[in-house]
Amino acid sequence: AKGKPPKPLRYSQLIRDAAQGKDFLVEEKDISDANPQLALGFYEPKYLDIQPRIQPAETKAVRIGPVEGSDVVLMILTPKQVMEIAQIYGPIEAKFQGELGVEGEATAVPYTTGKPNVSFLCNSARLLAGYKDSEVILSMPYAEAKNLAEKIETKTRHGGALCGCLVSDI
Repeated sequence: AKGKPPKPLRYSQLIRDAAQGKDFLVEEKDISDANPQLALGFYEPKYLDIQPRIQPAETKAVRIGPVEGSDVVLMILTPKQVMEIAQIYGPIEAKFQGELGVEGEATAVPYTTGKPNVSFLCNSARLLAGYKDSEVILSMPYAEAKNLAEKIETKTRHGGALCGCLVSDI
């Protein structure tokens, strides 16, 4: 069931919590930092344009929760897992600058381009939301994530190790 966070939280923390099974419906006031409010298109920047961001700024609320029916799927992975996914999915580009990691690079980029993206996150996600140095985010539009899941399922069903051993954790 979708709910409001108990208090305004950082967008990167809301994403981390959703990865643990929480489901939120958040408005601008539920996000404690301004950069995600801008990057997610809740309002237009007044003094300095930030990129990447969703334009025009018409966002009223964002659902952060289960994959099914989402616009963008964010996966918190290790670099090795991203490599294994690319071997199944095909080439994946990374557009990143180390700023606006979760809200811009991992959410706005795939939402606006319709293509997967890899973000190496930003300092605030690592320092304030608990992302580990070994974690990155691979994100993609829902249709692409569904396609990836089907490819992984097919590969698992028809390939993998002959002994039936687990050869990957993706």
